[in-house]
Amino acid sequence: MFVVVLSPGDGQGTLSCLFGLCMPQTTCKILIIDYEPRGIKQMYEPLKAAGYEILLAKDGVTGFEIFMKEDPDLVLIEAMLPKRHGFEVCLDMKRSEHSATPVVIVTSVYKGRKYRTQAIHQYRCDEYLEKPVAPEKLLETVGRLLPDQAAPAAPAERPTPPPPTAPEPVVDQPPMDSVEEEISNRLNDILFGSEASDDSKRSA
Repeated sequence: MFVVVLSPGDGQGTLSCLFGLCMPQTTCKILIIDYEPRGIKQMYEPLKAAGYEILLAKDGVTGFEIFMKEDPDLVLIEAMLPKRHGFEVCLDMKRSEHSATPVVIVTSVYKGRKYRTQAIHQYRCDEYLEKPVAPEKLLETVGRLLPDQAAPAAPAERPTPPPPTAPEPVVDQPPMDSVEEEISNRLNDILFGSEASDDSKRSA
């Protein structure tokens, strides 16, 4: 049995920008089940740099035991493994009490649409990746499958303020005395004719 628990420490509340992706530092546990050193390194290094806690097993039997004991947040499992086949281990995980845990099959042997379809529909894996896996693709897949790694919502757009209204032009008003005089003259014209208007002008 070979078991390694690797924890990069507590990085909550910070961001780790890696390979052009900004990943939130987290204490999520990821179980890697692989026997080939190069494949382990390709998955371990970017995940550790992103702040994940890594659990590692090198065969199918040990991997399933760690899965049941530690209840990781996500599993990355090689299809071809010693002791037990990765496809079978994946199916056992999906039949267990931790069936909601995302399981990603990563393979360097079983490549092509036929194996991918079989792995997803028959063995119920959540994602199927073919090696070599680019770090960007690995981090994107992990972030998408982990529920607490959802991208933050885009900030709401601020409403555009209305353009300032131009002030109304100021119209010079005639003095009140002249207005009252003009109204009085017009009333006299209407009521008494032009004579009353002339008398009003003379009296003014």
